[in-house]
Order: sequence, then structure tokens, then C-alpha cells
Amino acid sequence: MILYDKKSRKWTLYTHDGSRVLGTHDTYEEALRQERAIQWAKHRRKNPSDNLYCYEPLDLFWTDHKRLRRKIYHVTPYLETVLRDGKLLPPSISKNIVLGENLKGGKTIRGCLLSFFDDLQTALSGCYSLALYAILSKQLLSDSEFKDLLRLEMETHGLSEEFGLDPDPEEVFDLITTSYRLGQINVVFIFMRKVFGFQDPRILTDTWTLDLPDTVEGILDAIGIIEIDIDRKFVADPSVFEGGAPSIYDDYGIGSKGDFGQDLYAFYEIFEMDIIDDTEKMGIMSNQGAEIAYEINDLCKVGTSHFEMHERDTLRRLKNRFGSEIEEDLEVNSEGDIRVFDAITFVSEVTVDVNQVAIWNPIENEWRIPAPTGIPVNSKNVVARAGDVEINMGRRRLMVPSDLKGTWSK
Repeated sequence: MILYDKKSRKWTLYTHDGSRVLGTHDTYEEALRQERAIQWAKHRRKNPSDNLYCYEPLDLFWTDHKRLRRKIYHVTPYLETVLRDGKLLPPSISKNIVLGENLKGGKTIRGCLLSFFDDLQTALSGCYSLALYAILSKQLLSDSEFKDLLRLEMETHGLSEEFGLDPDPEEVFDLITTSYRLGQINVVFIFMRKVFGFQDPRILTDTWTLDLPDTVEGILDAIGIIEIDIDRKFVADPSVFEGGAPSIYDDYGIGSKGDFGQDLYAFYEIFEMDIIDDTEKMGIMSNQGAEIAYEINDLCKVGTSHFEMHERDTLRRLKNRFGSEIEEDLEVNSEGDIRVFDAITFVSEVTVDVNQVAIWNPIENEWRIPAPTGIPVNSKNVVARAGDVEINMGRRRLMVPSDLKGTWSK
């Protein structure tokens, strides 16, 4: 930490706990520069061979020695169709869009991209939400059965503070049941989110419910979770620069699913970008995530693409993000690549194979995986059906191991 001494009129850099002086400087900028150097030196000692690259316009990251290897989970109401075809097909082929998504000019950003949850527990929640949505859309529960469901939800989650200090639950249930009886299922989900804090997916269309059986048991069997393994070189992740990646000093480990946080979080710490509030960060990530998705969708059409950007344009973009002072800590090589803090190289060009890319979408907490011709699957990829998930209707619960999340491996 950096403190100003009024007596000496000097800026002093201390250790993180304030127990030791690391340096004394005439200006804050000089002290900050020493702190930067120490932070990056610590990182390089921990990861001496881990050279990190970025093609900045796409927030595309990769290293020399690591690949993204993990299990991810797709929830689908078309499980039997998928198993019959032997493939998970993207919306550009299947024409099926179920969950909500960011739109730009009314145009879908999915195209050749298939969406996946990062962990099985989240996928189970999504599976439950889809099953519940379909059951309610087809009005397969009586009013009394629906109220019983709401009571069990309240027992599980309690009442949200957002809904008031002391509401009468039965009056609330009557209000939600009226919307259910009128077929206003989106309104029901909004009420459940506000009343119970119910985490439901943003469902874009209900046409998929027409393809499902007209019984509760049939729906629970038709909706399922498919697990696949991914092994990718490139990760496109707009959250890394916008405060979504953990610091090397962060004990919580919350951040980029690409696991680049140890390299990059210090950018916003060093350049004091915390003046950007969460709403602005979310807006930036949403816009950049859409741009990335459109670019990768175009890449699906050609399979492999070569991206180029002149060093002056990359430098301009970096200065716009982090301020002109970033120039003090970078060097440009003969190829036009820009290296910052001897820790990350912003390349001027890169060749990308669509089958080597994974996109992390932080706004919707999902992976988007390019699959221009589909992803082969079979019954062994099915890890659960909706009937395996406890949906507060007397169904059995699927016990989920806590260690299913993927990791980066050499």
C-alpha cells in the first residue's frame, strides 16, 4: 500500500500488511510504478514459463503451455431428438432457440454457437426451470397443486425482502395463481423471482413447449442435461478486463472462467479503473460479448480465419481502456506485438481455428461453443433428465458431487 508522509513530503510504499517499507518516493506515480513492478515480478516468479497472449479486439486469450480442458453442460428439451440424431446441433441448423439471449437489431447472436452451463449444479437448476416452465405453460397442475408447489418453494427459499417486510403468503399465492390460471407464465416467473428469489433462465420463446408431451411425466423425461468435454486453445472472455477476473491476492477466486485472472486483474488495480461502476462494466461486457459472438459466427462459415490489427490501433484501444500512462510500461517488437509489464503480449495478428475457440459469456454465465456442424453425443453423455431433479413435487433428488468443475491443465 502507498501512503503519503506529510512531514517528509514523501510517498512511501509498504508491504500489504504495512509491516515493512519497500521504498520512498518524491511522487505518487514513482511509488505506484514500484508497486506495479513488484506485483508483476511476483507473478512471473510463480509462472515463469506462462507466456500469455491476447488479440485485443476479440478479448481472445491463449498461452504457450495451457489449454482449456473442462466438462460443460447443455440443457435441452429436445433430448430424444438429440439422441436420435447423434448430435447437438446449433440454432443455425436446428432452428430451435429456448433460453433468452442478448439481441442486436433483432438478430440472434447464437447462430453456430451452442450454450453450456459451467457446472452441473447450475445445469440442474436450469433443467428444473425448463421443466417447470413447460408444466405450467401446458397448465398440467390444478390450482391447488400449483399452490402446494408455491408453498414448498417458500419452505425452500423463504420470502424475498424485496417483496415487503411481512406479506401474507396466502394472499401472495392467490395473486400468482391468478396469473397461472390466465396462462401468464412469464408473469408467474417474474413473481417467483421477486417473492422467493427464484433463479430462472430468461426464456426467449415458448414454441418449444408445443413439441413436448402433455403429461408431467412425459415432460420430465423429455428435458435433460448433456455433458461434453472441451479442449480448446483460445478463450474469448470480455470479463477479464472489465473487473471479472480475480487478483493474484484474491482469496475468493471469483472471476474469469478462462482462469486468466492471475495475469490480468492487476490492470484495473494498477490503473485505478475502479471508477467504472458495475452497471457500466456490465454494459461493456454485454456489448463486447455480442461483438465476439458475431465475429465467431462469421468464423464458423470459413472454419479458419486470420485476424490482423496494426500496432497503432491496438495501442489506441489499450490507451482508451487503461489511460495514456500504459505507454510507460510497454514495449513494441519488430512484428508489431505490444508487450506490457513483461507479462502479456498483445499480438498484431493471429490465425484462429473455429474448433479451438470457447467463449465465456459473463452476462448470462454460460459458455458459447462454436459447433458449425454439431457436436457428436450419445446416451452416455446424458447425466440427468428433469425427472431426476427434485422439483418439489415428490421427485427424487439427484445428488451432485462438488468436484465436477473443470480445470486448466498442461
